[in-house]
Amino acid sequence: MEKTQNNKTSAPLFRSSGKLLAFSLILLIILLIISAVPDFYRTYTAYINASKTYELIELSDKLFQAVRHYGFERGRVNVVLTYSGPVQDMESNRKFIIEQRTIADENYKQALSLLSGIDMEEFENIKNKIVSKHSYIEDLRISAEQNMDLDFTERNAELTAEWFPAMTGIIKEIENLLFQIHIYITSISPENDIGFRIKLEALSLRNTAGPEGSRMISANATGKALTARQLHSIQELRTLTDHHWNEIKRLEPYVASEELHDAVQNVENLYFSELRNLFDIVSLNMADPENVQEIPQEMLISKVEEALEGIAGILNAAKSYTTEISNNQKQEAVKNFAAFSISAFLLIMLVTILILFISRKIIKPLLVLTNTMSLIPESKTILNIKYTNRNDEIGKLANAINLFQKYKTERISQAEKLKIEKEKAEQATKDKGIFLAKMSHEIRTPITGIIGLTEMSLMLNPSGDIKRNLELCLTTTHSLLSLINDIIDFEKIATEKISIINEPYSILESLENTLNLYRQMADAKNLALILDVAENFPDWIISDRRRIEQILRNLINNAVKFTDSGTIKISAYTDRAEPNQIVISISDTGCGIQEADLKHIFEEFQQAESSYTKNHHGTGLGLSISNSLAEKLGGSISVSSELNKGSIFTLIIPVKIPDMKEERNI
Repeated sequence: MEKTQNNKTSAPLFRSSGKLLAFSLILLIILLIISAVPDFYRTYTAYINASKTYELIELSDKLFQAVRHYGFERGRVNVVLTYSGPVQDMESNRKFIIEQRTIADENYKQALSLLSGIDMEEFENIKNKIVSKHSYIEDLRISAEQNMDLDFTERNAELTAEWFPAMTGIIKEIENLLFQIHIYITSISPENDIGFRIKLEALSLRNTAGPEGSRMISANATGKALTARQLHSIQELRTLTDHHWNEIKRLEPYVASEELHDAVQNVENLYFSELRNLFDIVSLNMADPENVQEIPQEMLISKVEEALEGIAGILNAAKSYTTEISNNQKQEAVKNFAAFSISAFLLIMLVTILILFISRKIIKPLLVLTNTMSLIPESKTILNIKYTNRNDEIGKLANAINLFQKYKTERISQAEKLKIEKEKAEQATKDKGIFLAKMSHEIRTPITGIIGLTEMSLMLNPSGDIKRNLELCLTTTHSLLSLINDIIDFEKIATEKISIINEPYSILESLENTLNLYRQMADAKNLALILDVAENFPDWIISDRRRIEQILRNLINNAVKFTDSGTIKISAYTDRAEPNQIVISISDTGCGIQEADLKHIFEEFQQAESSYTKNHHGTGLGLSISNSLAEKLGGSISVSSELNKGSIFTLIIPVKIPDMKEERNI
């Protein structure tokens, strides 16, 4: 009855219409949030890019104005410094210079202020260069003002020559910054590309047309024939001016601005029609002083200024166009971001309400069950699990925790049994090691005695069967002693009790001594035993002599044992790419190893499967021990072999090479 009553009072989560609605709303909100993330990212990115573009457009406009007026200052100062007439004739030019300088510096300072507020590392280096050049220009201005008050013959010719390139330098650096700003703006706001490019071209046009006009004004003032260098300079400026003008004409149709179209037409008339005609007359006058068509200097200056103001009109029209675009983009981005933010806020409020509802029905029970679950491993009593009477997922979880609690005791018991079994196995392994070590040492002592007695008996020169029996006994006992030594080494390696002692020694002497141990054995089989040492192989090394010699003895012994005819070659060298590694290879012309056996050759108690190897008894521990020792030394052993043709075992060991001073002390 109680169970039936609980089923009636505690409806499952997904059967209740109210809970089903909440679950559906949660899913809907999650889907809305997921779908809104890309829109939010796009809206936010558009807002950031629009704001950044607006700031950079404002910065670039200040820089354009600074360059424009620096250009006026550069040209007019150059005119005054090169004018050879009365000083008082240039008074109006001095006023013009001060006016242009003031406007240029004001825009320059405002641009620096705006640039400081824009955190962009790619502009910082150029900014520093501009500031440095401006400081230099300030010093030149003082000297230029002093020179302008002097007669032409008293002026500093070096200053006159230095002024124009110095001013051109700061203008070029500002243009470089403008080009970088253009690249960045185009990457985040392609709509501003054409307008900005027209501004850059108009600025470049101003910076070539201005010097062209300045040089023609100076030529008209002097009345002297132009040098070939001057003519070449004017021709270069004219070529650049035409290039920038053609680029403006090409880009103009892509901009929907009547102001820009009118400004372009105005420059077409002022500069490329009227002023170019006057420049041609000046050039003819310089070429033919006898037939001079006089052009008033003030009129020529006025025409140049009017044409340059026309170019400034193109710059201003393009500025208005880009400012309008960036302003519209910023307003649109702000509007979209605000609308999205409001929507996101309302969505967050709705999610918050749903979370509060879910928290009471789901999250709180989960926290209670989580806390209970954390207490179970440390508890020694059966805990009371809540919510087991619910028929929803929370109830299933509570019952699962309850079931886990019931099985906990059984698992603890099993774990304790496993621990006991593990301790027994470890103790058995330890006892086995102790037994093997003790037995090996106990057996090795009498075997050593047998070897000694046998060798002494052979020294008595016995004859016949007695000698053969003694030699067989000596060979057998040596094999048994080798087996016992292998077992001891294998046990040390298995229990990680083997130690590595690095010390300096002569590796060449060690190789010779080790090889000499097997010369008699090789001679008995008519085998050629060759040692080939490369020139770059070191004489002295720092490593474990005993372990390296043990490895070499195993490898050379196998080579001699399994080779009936031919050659055994021991090659020692170092790799140029790894000078602190020695490489020793032992190649033979013996029976070889089958390909299927190569991958097991370094495993313990393994021998190659062939009728030949079976005739040479062994434990199968030699190569396994050698490989383990090589790894202990930080190196490796590799093998390549071809059946019935021979094998090559290669030992690579990292070593330290003592310097000559250390070697002498050794």
